[in-house]
Amino acid sequence: MKNYSVVISPAAEKDIAKLDKPVQQRIKKYVQEKLTGCENPRQYGKVLEGDLGRVGKA
Repeated sequence: MKNYSVVISPAAEKDIAKLDKPVQQRIKKYVQEKLTGCENPRQYGKVLEGDLGRVGKA
C-alpha cells in the first residue's frame, strides 16, 4: 500500500500561524505522528456533516 505525504498549503500555514503557540504545536505534532507517512490517513478522520451534506470517511 502507498504511504502518504502531507503538504500544507500556504493558506493553511497562514491560518495555523494565527493560532496560539500551544495549539500550533499540537496540530504539527498530530500531523507528524499520525498522518505523515501513514498508509491510510482516513483512519484518523471523521465524517464532516452540515448544510453541504456528508464529506469524508463513511
